[in-house]
Amino acid sequence: MDYFDRVQKSIDFIESQITEKIELDEIAKEAYFSLFHFHRIFHALVGDSVKEYIRNRRMSLAGRELATSHIKVIDVALKYGYETPEAFTKAFKRFHGITPLLCRKSGSFHFREKAFIHIFESELLKGGSIMNYKIVERESFKIIGRELRVRNDNGDNIKLIPLFWERCRKDGMWQEVERMPNVINKDEHAWLGMCMDFDGINTFSYLISVEVSNFDTIPNKMVAKTIPSQKYAVFTAKGKMPEAIQETWKDIYQKWFPTAGFKRTDGPDFEYYDKRSKVNDEKSEVDIYIPIK
Repeated sequence: MDYFDRVQKSIDFIESQITEKIELDEIAKEAYFSLFHFHRIFHALVGDSVKEYIRNRRMSLAGRELATSHIKVIDVALKYGYETPEAFTKAFKRFHGITPLLCRKSGSFHFREKAFIHIFESELLKGGSIMNYKIVERESFKIIGRELRVRNDNGDNIKLIPLFWERCRKDGMWQEVERMPNVINKDEHAWLGMCMDFDGINTFSYLISVEVSNFDTIPNKMVAKTIPSQKYAVFTAKGKMPEAIQETWKDIYQKWFPTAGFKRTDGPDFEYYDKRSKVNDEKSEVDIYIPIK
C-alpha cells in the first residue's frame, strides 16, 4: 500500500465519522503512520492539515444542509460539533462568508463547498516529474542552537518557524555563534534547521543550530543535542525562501516517497543552510536531509 492509498484510507475514515468525535491517533492508524509523520504527509498530499480538513468538511456539509433542508440552525450546529449557536455562526460566517440564516434564505448557490477529496483523481499528485537527490550516510554529530517547541497538527510549524528565524537574526544569536570556538564549518556559514524530539503526538522541537566539535562552549539560551548515525536522502530546494523549502517538502511527499522505494525513519530531519542560502534571493539553495531506510 503506497502513500496515496494510505492517506486516502484515512480520508475515507474521516468521512465515515465526520459527525462524530474523531481522535487523531485513530486516523493515523488507518494510514499506518506514526501520528507525527501522518500530519506532515497528510498536509503535503491534501493541502490542509488534518484538523483543517475535518473543520472545513464539517462546515461545508453544514452549509449544504442549511441550504437544502429545514433543519434548525441549532441542530446543525450540534450535529457538527459546536456547543452554541454563537460559536457556530462565527465559524460559519468565517468559512462561507455569510450567516447560517442567510445561507438558508439564499439557497445552495450561495455557500462555499469543500468537496470530499479522492486524491487518486489528482494528476498533480500522481506527478511524473523527476526529483534529483542523493543518498548519504552521516556518522553521529553534535549541534548547539536555539530551540522552539512547535505543533504540526494545525499548520503552526509553517507559520512559526520562519518567524523564529527572524527573531534569532535580530537578537544577537549570529554574533554569539561567531564567538564560539567549537563551531565546525564556520567559514561556510553553515546552519542547520533541525526537526527532532517528536512527542509521538503532534509536537516537536525545531532547532536553529550549528554543528560543533564538542559541548565545551554552550551560550546562554542555547541547547546541546547529539544526532545519531543515519542514512539520508538529500534534496536541494532552489528559489526564494521559505517558499522554495516548503514547496520542496511538498514535492518530496507527493512525488518522491510514493515511488522511490524508501521509507522515512523516525529520526531527526534537517535543512542545511550555507553560503548558497540567501534571504529573498531567487537563486538561493538549501539542502534538505530526510532520514530513510
